[in-house]
Amino acid sequence: MTNKQKIVVWLSAALIALLIGLLMTVLVKIPDVPRVVLGESAMVLTHQGRCFYREDSGTALDDSPIDERGVIALLVWNIHKQSDGEWPKALWTQGLHWQLLLLQEVELNTDFTAALDNHQVSWSMMPAFRFQGLDYGVMLASRRPPLEGCGLLKVEPWIRLPKAALYGLYALSNGEILLVVNLHGINFDPNLQEWEDQLAPLLGLVMQHRGPVILAGDFNSWGERRSQKLEKLIEPLGLKAAIFEPDERIRVFGTPLDWVFYRGLHLKKAQSPTTNVSDHAPLMVQFELISGSTSDDETPGVHR
Repeated sequence: MTNKQKIVVWLSAALIALLIGLLMTVLVKIPDVPRVVLGESAMVLTHQGRCFYREDSGTALDDSPIDERGVIALLVWNIHKQSDGEWPKALWTQGLHWQLLLLQEVELNTDFTAALDNHQVSWSMMPAFRFQGLDYGVMLASRRPPLEGCGLLKVEPWIRLPKAALYGLYALSNGEILLVVNLHGINFDPNLQEWEDQLAPLLGLVMQHRGPVILAGDFNSWGERRSQKLEKLIEPLGLKAAIFEPDERIRVFGTPLDWVFYRGLHLKKAQSPTTNVSDHAPLMVQFELISGSTSDDETPGVHR
């Protein structure tokens, strides 16, 4: 595809998105005050608007690590509002007994939340907007509740609908604290300024955190310009990009939208197989903990 053809395709998609956005702004409710939603198994968390934290220091729960014998099984997935397949069953049919789940484009319906609660999964969600009585946004879910976390919203400059991000801190069996960031990136932003502004506070968290990090989600990093910009922003943070085999991640203008970046962990395996239950392929990753402290890590910053 020539550059001229790419521009025509992009402008056409942007026009369609703008028209959809104008329609959606009439139909959807955007939260006046951003507020995280917590599942039943996350009720050990104290809720304060867009943030939450644990007050159980010194209890057995406080010492519960998220990893299983030093291994973290991670599933990252834009699930397209559960509109393409058998949900939530698909979360447990990917051949991965995950400890950590990062989802984008979640429709928070009762079947979905009931399945998570029945599996005693601790989940938190940052709604970006509400449509026909249901919240839509990004979700963190895990076998153990996080120590704390917060959600962030950033409004799309053209379609005027927010995109959400959510981060959490998790205990590990080696005594370290894992920072996990789940992002659904801004899509239509020709100057990339709003897209970069959305990333800035999240990358700041990564910079400040002393300990292992997982930064993942749908970055909407389509096209060479965004891809190069993302690489430039990530490079100073000491993060590595997971290499997938197979790699069936959705690509737009030749570049992937979905990524898993990590630091202070050993990558065992990363797969992104084909699927028929979402327009995005799942990202299935296994990490191993690295023995010892990260206090001598060259990356600047101190654990919060």
